[in-house]
Amino acid sequence: MIQSSRGFQEPYVRQLTFFLQNKVGEIGDVLRTFRAENIVVHALSVLDSFDFAVVRMVVDKTDKCLRILKDAGLSASENSLIGVQLPDDGSSLLDLCRALLSAELNLHTMYPLLTRPGGQGVILIYVDNPDLGVEILDQRGFRIIGHAELRDPNDDTERGAW
Repeated sequence: MIQSSRGFQEPYVRQLTFFLQNKVGEIGDVLRTFRAENIVVHALSVLDSFDFAVVRMVVDKTDKCLRILKDAGLSASENSLIGVQLPDDGSSLLDLCRALLSAELNLHTMYPLLTRPGGQGVILIYVDNPDLGVEILDQRGFRIIGHAELRDPNDDTERGAW
């Protein structure tokens, strides 16, 4: 696998996590800013609490997104998810869970991409041992996608980020 100076390896997908005040319109403001900056939001998960919401997001231009969040006074963390392409046969999600269980991997986070690279659905997962997760899923015939597959091939602004 390719190792970057930031610690990310292909075929992982880069996820951003940040906190927003739990106020009407906050997430809309963030999404409007990203649209104005031509950032594609591929996946979004929001978990609310009383005062704040935890936002998890996968975008095509992660480094640009990090700069925008920092300029807005929001701190964001970044981690690696496994992107797994799922055929539309209805049983693949169960097969994925069984494969992880067979390796005794704990599934911490799971949510789908809003976009469909390659025309098929993709589920994003975070497990306690991502390298083993990729290995097991690959052995079971699942197609793993990397962050490079989410970027516009005509836009090389973040090609050097990996």
